[in-house]
Amino acid sequence: MLKPILITLVGVLLINISYAQKKDSAVYYLNKKGAVVASKNDADYSMVFLQPDSAVDKTLYIIKGYYKNGALKLVGYSKTNNLNLKFQGRVTVFFPDGHKMRIMNYENGEMIGDITEFYPNGMFYNRETISKLSTGEEKTLLMDCSDSNGKVLAKGGKGTWLKLNGELTKVTEEGPIVNGVEEGDWHSRKSDSVETVTEYKNGKIISVADVYKSGKKVYSYLEKAPAFPGGQEGFGKFIGSNIKYPAKAKENNVQGKVTVSFIVERDGSPSEIKVVKGIGSGCDEEAVRVMKLSPKWEPGIHNSEAVPVILSVPINFALGKKNN
Repeated sequence: MLKPILITLVGVLLINISYAQKKDSAVYYLNKKGAVVASKNDADYSMVFLQPDSAVDKTLYIIKGYYKNGALKLVGYSKTNNLNLKFQGRVTVFFPDGHKMRIMNYENGEMIGDITEFYPNGMFYNRETISKLSTGEEKTLLMDCSDSNGKVLAKGGKGTWLKLNGELTKVTEEGPIVNGVEEGDWHSRKSDSVETVTEYKNGKIISVADVYKSGKKVYSYLEKAPAFPGGQEGFGKFIGSNIKYPAKAKENNVQGKVTVSFIVERDGSPSEIKVVKGIGSGCDEEAVRVMKLSPKWEPGIHNSEAVPVILSVPINFALGKKNN
């Protein structure tokens, strides 16, 4: 999918503006977040606004961005001459070494049409197409994709697609596309021992699961999630009737939420219960103790079969007024 554009400019306060020597241009110094900074030395890049070229379009200001070392970062046109940019036409983004990173097309400040990206070595990476639906919503189609050696992986919306990190240097996920959208199983590496498999159907996520070296597959998203007997109300009653406020937490007036994760196995029993965010003073241990008392849940269902699913729940510790 299209990576986030490397600059964030909309809505930035127009302060601390430094003007270039030429009267028909202005320079803005910005940090990585797109916020204006006081001087060139504090900036990660700069944006230069030039007056329209009447030979091209007298209504469009010329926009150029530069890396801290002076290398060209971006070039394009805008209908506005300040950081509330309204790009029009082609905008090209460059890697620090001068290779093209991304070519985009805009209409009245909105990205539209083809977006083409390149690897740092200059080779073609992918082409996506954005169109406007009659409802006003945007639709993005994945069209063409190649690896960094130039091997064609997808053509005309069909084949294998690679998703890269923001620097376009590392594959983060890959999988098949059909008719320009994700289809089937997409794979990404969570760690050396865990792979994440995301299942798509017509571009929509159907399930997400972690696959361990042992072969165990644990879902974090699927068609039918596990449910506690009696639903959320039943779970609240179970916690309320079993929780015991730790004495140390009462003494220290410790209150808050303990987040506990666990796996609902195929038979509905909770396993691998652990605290992922605690508040201490005995509350973490108490949350785990109570969860170990939990009755079996209704298991998660995927493709009409019960599957292990990982869940996380918050358990609230709050003292009444008489304890404050």
